[in-house]
Amino acid sequence: MKLLVLAAAGLALSVPALATEPTQPEEAAAASGDTGEASAAADQNRLICRRIESTGSRLSSKKVCQTAAKWQQDALAAREHTEKVQSSRWKLEKGG
Repeated sequence: MKLLVLAAAGLALSVPALATEPTQPEEAAAASGDTGEASAAADQNRLICRRIESTGSRLSSKKVCQTAAKWQQDALAAREHTEKVQSSRWKLEKGG
């Protein structure tokens, strides 16, 4: 249950953070014509730090730093877990 709450919180916190990240490196790459695999790999290896607030506390938070690829992987895992829980609940209600 804690994993579900943590995954949902991570997903909820990651969406606004992704929306507010500056796009200047992307614009610079597009202007120079550099859209190759090297820039995509460098983008995935970029370190991103976020503050994760503890559930049930307004004051407690910790800083978590991961690569962009790891943040995307965590968001995908949280989304898949949420869909799995929701679909299994539907099956239980429908069959019971």
